[in-house]
Amino acid sequence: MRKWQVTLLVTVLLAVLGMVGAGWSLRPVIDYYMDGVDDTVNFQWGPLKVSLKFRNRGEVDSSLLLLVAVRNANISVDKIEPWMTYNETQVIFRVNARSRMEAYRSYDVNIRPVGDPQNFTITYTIEDVSGSSISGIISRLFLEPHPYFATYALYNKTDATTYELLK
Repeated sequence: MRKWQVTLLVTVLLAVLGMVGAGWSLRPVIDYYMDGVDDTVNFQWGPLKVSLKFRNRGEVDSSLLLLVAVRNANISVDKIEPWMTYNETQVIFRVNARSRMEAYRSYDVNIRPVGDPQNFTITYTIEDVSGSSISGIISRLFLEPHPYFATYALYNKTDATTYELLK
């Protein structure tokens, strides 16, 4: 190889490594969990109220989908907003997670078993849907999700209206 070819190759390699390093250090770091997942739930007093919590501790804003789904249960929200997708078994919230969030943001859902099932489940996940801008590409490539207890819950029936969380 000629000297100018080696110089060009080294320059390109350094540029690529610099972009990867910048993406890693500027990535969104998303903490998320469900609050209100009690050990025992008695549905004679109403639905189980669960809060979907999240925050972005990273250095880049991120557009997220917060997805909560249930099996053997119905899910509802108190107020339907234009930025959410909703049916009886799943709610999807489209949110913007600003960088360096100190406090958690939350969205509430109500859950009630359908029929008389022996168990029901709740699952909470996130998905990055940032755009095609440089920060959006960095967000999608280097997103670091941090699920904390609980992001999944399985309840077993103990009597006619009571369910217990399996640990």
